[in-house]
Amino acid sequence: MVSLVLDTPELAKVYDFRGQRQFEHGKLLIRDLGVSPGHSVLDVGAGTGLLTAYVAEIVGPKGHVLGIDPLPLRIELARSRSQGNLEFRVGAAENLEELEPESFDVVYLNSVFHWLPDKLRVLRQIHRVLKPNGRVGLSTASLEKPHSVEAARQRALANSGLAGYRELARGIAHRVDIGEVRTLFKESGYRALQLEIRTFVDYDASVDEVLEFSKSSSFGNDLSAFTDEQRQRFRAAFEKELETTRDAKGIRQERNLIFAVAEKASLPAAVSN
Repeated sequence: MVSLVLDTPELAKVYDFRGQRQFEHGKLLIRDLGVSPGHSVLDVGAGTGLLTAYVAEIVGPKGHVLGIDPLPLRIELARSRSQGNLEFRVGAAENLEELEPESFDVVYLNSVFHWLPDKLRVLRQIHRVLKPNGRVGLSTASLEKPHSVEAARQRALANSGLAGYRELARGIAHRVDIGEVRTLFKESGYRALQLEIRTFVDYDASVDEVLEFSKSSSFGNDLSAFTDEQRQRFRAAFEKELETTRDAKGIRQERNLIFAVAEKASLPAAVSN
């Protein structure tokens, strides 16, 4: 089970420094959503606020952006980016009851949806706070087309005798496929406008860089169930797998993300509560 108590100030700082890839993915999502000057926007799972601050620049002084995240250490860093039209609060995607109904033009979740077990509840909570015809957008890891590093991870677990720990190794991320996203949108009162998988290629210099980002982006969950001996055994096998993908630029990783955008429609009466 994913824990929210494993985060540390050091991990939060590493994520703030190494989160550029997710920031770039988020910029594409914001473009897809058509965020414009004057919009009121909610960033669910804002982390350290890099993308949230970018959105605040787009909406300008007549707009407003709120970023929420359940990790206090990340919100503490995010608040250093606060300005007149930008604020941050500690908060959970599953509980937006403190926010006024129909108060946002756009709500987005960038690299967050795969951490949330009760996705239908989250989307219904967002539905309540969206204005009529408001838009929700998400980028999330794809179940039907996993990242190449995930395949390398599974092989490393098997080769190090740790195959039975494959879920514990990542804190159990709750991935979905495009069909599930489409169904979730329909059941929570949205009209799907965009559903696609996009592929990105990234490079890292070493296995330690890969593991450092995995640990910081999973707020300490990655490999947290392992003993020191198991962690070292896994690292050796993982390094061997990753080195097979190295080229002149470094360790090559292919990431596949679902980008989805939907518009608020009427929530069916049977599921309105």
